[in-house]
Amino acid sequence: MSYDDPQSIGLKANYIKNKNLRGAIIWEITGDYIETAPGSGIIAATPLVDTLKSVFCNGLPTPLLVIVQQVFLQLLLQMPSHSTGTIPRHPATRFNSKNKTIPPGQP
Repeated sequence: MSYDDPQSIGLKANYIKNKNLRGAIIWEITGDYIETAPGSGIIAATPLVDTLKSVFCNGLPTPLLVIVQQVFLQLLLQMPSHSTGTIPRHPATRFNSKNKTIPPGQP
C-alpha cells in the first residue's frame, strides 16, 4: 500500500531536482506495480517509478534505468509470496515449508 500517487511523487521529485539533491528513495516499491490481471505476476505498469524517471530525466529514455527496472522486477517476481499473497513470484519458483527454494524437477 502506498499513500503516494503519481502527482505527489511528481511534486517530491521536482522538489529534489530544484534543490539539486542527490536522489530519491522508495521505501516499499511493491505498492507501485500494477499487474495485467490480479495475481498474474505480469507487471503492466509502474506509475510511481515512471513519474520519477520522467521528472529526473526530463522525459528522455534512460537505458540504464530501464535495465535496472527490468532486473528489479525479475527479482521481485522470484520472491516468495507473503501471507497476504500480494507479491507475485516466478511461476517456476517453488518453496518448501522452511521457505527454501525447491529445485526445478523435484517433487
